[in-house]
This record gives sequence, C-alpha cells and structure tokens, in this order.
Amino acid sequence: MITGDFRQIRTGALRRLGRELSQNRKTGRGKGFSLFQNGLRKLLVLLLSMRDDGPLGILGFARMGAEKALMAPQGFFQRRPENAYAHPDGLVDLGGSMNAARLIGAYAQGVYPWNHASPLKWWSPSKRAVLFFGDLRIEKNLRRLLRQKRYSVTFDVDFESVMRGCARPRPGHLPVTWIDEDTVRAYRRLFALGRAHSVEVWDRDGTLAGGLYGVVQGGVFVIESQFAEMRDASKVGFVTLMRHLREWGFVAADGKVMTGHLANFGMKDISRSAYLGLLHASREHQVPQIWLADPALDPAEWKPEDDYLTV
Repeated sequence: MITGDFRQIRTGALRRLGRELSQNRKTGRGKGFSLFQNGLRKLLVLLLSMRDDGPLGILGFARMGAEKALMAPQGFFQRRPENAYAHPDGLVDLGGSMNAARLIGAYAQGVYPWNHASPLKWWSPSKRAVLFFGDLRIEKNLRRLLRQKRYSVTFDVDFESVMRGCARPRPGHLPVTWIDEDTVRAYRRLFALGRAHSVEVWDRDGTLAGGLYGVVQGGVFVIESQFAEMRDASKVGFVTLMRHLREWGFVAADGKVMTGHLANFGMKDISRSAYLGLLHASREHQVPQIWLADPALDPAEWKPEDDYLTV
C-alpha cells in the first residue's frame, strides 16, 4: 500500500522533473543535453505511470508482458475489454503497430491507444467520461464570449495543425506528450478515411487559436485531445462541436478519462459495460460525409436541457 508520505514525495518529484525538463529544453546547454533529457523523460514517465496505481501499475505492465509471451490473445487485443486489467485500470494490450486498421478495430471495441513511452499501450478503462448532450453546461462567461464572435470555428480545415497543437507542451503542465510522429501519421490516415475529424478555432486575424480532434465510432464522438493558444478558444470549439453533433444525431461524446475540465461541461462517468452498450446501440449511425460548421447552429443560443436526447 502506498503511504501518504510516498504520494507527497512522488508529487514533488514530478514537479521538480517537469521544471528541469522545461529549463533544459529552453537552454539546450551541454553536449549531453539529449541523453540527459531522455533519461529524465523516462524517469518522469515511470513516475507518471505510478501516479494512480503505484507499484501495482508497474507490476501490471510486467504481467501483461509475460502474458503476451506465454499466452494466446483473447481476440483483437491480448485481452477483451471486459477482461481488462484493474491495475493499471483498463490495460488490454502492449505493443503492436499504430495504424489505421488497428485503430478502427480498437475504437469499435471501446479501446484506445494512450502512450507516453514505449511500448504502445491500449486501454479500455472501467469508467468512461461521457457527455450526453442534454447534460452539457455552458457557463455564462462562455455564452458571452460566444456572442462576441471573437473566434470563428471550422471543421476539418487543418487536421494536422490541430494534432500538433495538442502535442505541444503546455505552460504549467509536465512536458510529456503521447502524440508522437507515429500517432500523427496514423490519425492523419483516419482523417483521410473520414473516421477522424478536427475542430479549428481562429481568432479575428486568422491565427489558429485552439482546437480539438477526435474519432467517430457510430453515434459516439471520441475526443482525443484539445488545445488552446488563446483564452477559452478550446471551449468555444468544444461547445460548437457539441451543438453540431447533437444536430447530426450523435448520441454522446466520449472524453475517455474524467477530469475537472470535462466534469465542468457536464460529463459523467459510466461503466465500461454501459459504454460498450452505447457503442453497440449506435453502431449504424450515419454521419455527414462533409463536416461544415453551420452558422445557424449557434451554441450561444442553444439550451441543451430543452432538447435532451435519450438513448
């Protein structure tokens, strides 16, 4: 069992390592900078993987490695989603290629990749953060911003720039990203196939101020990541997308793992079995072939609670 003191030590170490990586990235000093940075990054990733489960999570990764060496897979992945590990929560496989075919198979089963260091990891957590559109909360300040038309929103105009914006280190956050070149390449292919989509938020000068991207799976839109270079830009993109998804007959948006940010928008945790049922029930949903932002679908005047969609 992890003690409170160890949690405190671990949190402090994460902060110190984050500051060290950021400082060395800025200065780039010394011939051994790259090796030093890589070593720190690996240690940081190790500590991150211990953040929730501690040593149990590390043992889970080792167990999965042994299982893959000794046992046949249960299906598309080493384990079926319903048999995912509890520690670390939702782990169903390690390794394999990151390509469009595997991603399509993964999302169909409620599995997604999320990886900060090799090997590649595939997840189906016991709880899923999901937004049913009638639960969406749009705060007064955000409605005011939407009415000011400070930003404009497009869909599928610059998918790769949105991905790379999501991959950039963010001020105040640990400088670790799971969006590497293999990930960009695989999701670009999904975009070309019409399975992935981007939301771009532009300021009045035509500069990309923020955005998000995600994957369509039946009537569920799986949000992969979002970013903001300017205040509240990603929130504008988020609620604009939600308004269009509701109009297009989607049943929910999937935020994957709950955060305070997602909870503020009205997302709630549902069980893995409930989420898989949602995917199955909406699997035949037909989505628009071309995604265009419709000015008539103004999120500033939308009252989601008035047109609640039950599934």
